Amino acid sequence: MLELRPNCELCDCDLRPEDNRARICSYECTFCVECVDNVLSNVCPNCGGGFVPRPIRPLLARREGVSRLDHPQALNADIQSTRGPSCLHLQPFIKTWTRRNDKRRQTGAVLWCWDTKEREMSVLSTVINWRRRDSLTTLSGQPTEAQFAQFKANGVTHVINLGPHTNKGALKDQTGCLADLGLKYTYIPVDFENPTQAKFNAFCAALAQSENDIIHVHCIYNARVSAFYYRYALEGLGGEVQPAFELMDSIWRPGGVWAQFIGKPQDADLPIRYAGYDY
Repeated sequence: MLELRPNCELCDCDLRPEDNRARICSYECTFCVECVDNVLSNVCPNCGGGFVPRPIRPLLARREGVSRLDHPQALNADIQSTRGPSCLHLQPFIKTWTRRNDKRRQTGAVLWCWDTKEREMSVLSTVINWRRRDSLTTLSGQPTEAQFAQFKANGVTHVINLGPHTNKGALKDQTGCLADLGLKYTYIPVDFENPTQAKFNAFCAALAQSENDIIHVHCIYNARVSAFYYRYALEGLGGEVQPAFELMDSIWRPGGVWAQFIGKPQDADLPIRYAGYDY
């Protein structure tokens, strides 16, 4: 099976399994089209070969047993970047990386090296819809036990969960898992069909009590969490509104009761839409 690597190896932008911006060489080195065209001039810095568009992998099966739903490891790569497709924000890094690899070409040692932080971020980006909100807060869909262990290794001290333990995809014993890891755990199960003011108030209270914590907030898909954080910003409780909206919009566009919940009653008659599938 073709390995669908989740990130561009140069700018680290996220490349979903169905992302047509992904380019690969014959060794499956993976870069985005912007880096291939504008920085690498269609030459792989690892092997010296050229690039071709990477085939997409659909979520739903067109033939029995061959969708991403049939391969959970592929779903872990099903992420969307909050940074957008442009690599311009990384130009200083790209210039440094290019100079570094120009020197390696001269010595015949053309190798791609991640530093420790980049390796760490590459691991975290395999969590469903993982996002960084700020220096102390990350968000995602449901992590695995191994991913929770990775969070702790990266400094997380407190986990807040808005996804009910009974939901499909939830861990069988998340409370026990986090207790074994020594992580503080706050559980605020939000009914997806009925997000309430009481749950939002509990969420705000949990954040107020976590000012000195490094926190990870999750649900099942990062839909509940991103909507809660958008409303949190919208009501002036913390964070800027536009980045919160862009983070949410990179995952989903709420309709129905969720549109009402986030203060967009004009969208209440619209269906819920998911990035990469509906827009």
